[in-house]
Amino acid sequence: MKIIKVPIKFYQDCKECGCKIPSILKITKKNYYIYSKRDEFMNEFISRACYYINIKDGLDRNFLNIVNSARFTLRALHKANILNKKEIELINL
Repeated sequence: MKIIKVPIKFYQDCKECGCKIPSILKITKKNYYIYSKRDEFMNEFISRACYYINIKDGLDRNFLNIVNSARFTLRALHKANILNKKEIELINL
């Protein structure tokens, strides 16, 4: 199991919405570190990130920052080989 660095902004948004999310292993100024374990928490985390990056209309500046953070999160998960083929196709990384 790998450790993955993900941006704080998207992770915090998921937490504030009450989503099931992976546990934090380490905290830095701009990132959290999480395990790469593919479980129900990671599935919901990925699903939410995929949803966010496919929103096209009505983005204000704050929400755009969260969308960008979701995109960086998916890139990190992709690098760690966590995403399946369908998720990779959906996000067009």
